[in-house]
This record gives sequence, structure tokens and C-alpha cells, in this order.
Amino acid sequence: MNKYIEIGYWRTSKDKFDDENCHLPAVEDYIQPGWWDLIYGSFLGHYTGNMVHGDELKNIVIDYLDSFDKINHFRGYSGCRVCHCHNGSAERTDGKYLWPEGYSHYIKEHDVIVPLEIIKRAWNKLKK
Repeated sequence: MNKYIEIGYWRTSKDKFDDENCHLPAVEDYIQPGWWDLIYGSFLGHYTGNMVHGDELKNIVIDYLDSFDKINHFRGYSGCRVCHCHNGSAERTDGKYLWPEGYSHYIKEHDVIVPLEIIKRAWNKLKK
């Protein structure tokens, strides 16, 4: 049994259900341009009492995800499911969640929606 909650793993293509990753979500279903501007007011205004602009919140989450050491190194790079760039070859964890090294790329470049719990964890780490 895996002790981590996995986030940021995508199947190869929204149209391919026959590959080994068919149980994973399609990244296309999580791309939401402008999402960060919508979430900052409802989340941070309520959760912290502070107003942080969407791009600032997005960068806080990206910095959080990229701040953890790489674990589980793999041979070869994973390609981005959207733009096909090289997107890392390892995984990272904060002790509760596990994500591919390239997860922050999806957030930064493709405006992928992030679980609210990750935003809270990133904000709490920043404020410590």
C-alpha cells in the first residue's frame, strides 16, 4: 500500500484508454486559464484574511512543490502531455503527497487546477 497521496499524474492522452495509465485523469480536464485569479479571493481572503493576487499564489504553490528533494529517480524524461517538452525524471514528496517532478510545469505553463489542500500546505509553509 502506497503511503502517499498521488497528485499530478496524467494519462498519455484523453483519447487513449488502452495504455497502462488509462486509470489516470486527462490533464486536459484540469486546465483552467484564469483559475488562479478566481481562487485567490475565495481561498486566501477567507483562509488567511490576506489578499494575494492569483499570480502570487500560483508562484507560492510552484515554489512549495519545487522546494522538496527529488526521490524515486527514473531513467529517461517524462514528456509534458500538453506541449511535449521534457518534464523531469523524478518524483517529489512533502511526506503526505507525491507528485512528478514536472507537476509545477503544468501549473506554471498550462494553468492546471491544484487541490485546495496543496494550496493550504504551501501557504502554511510560507507563513512558518
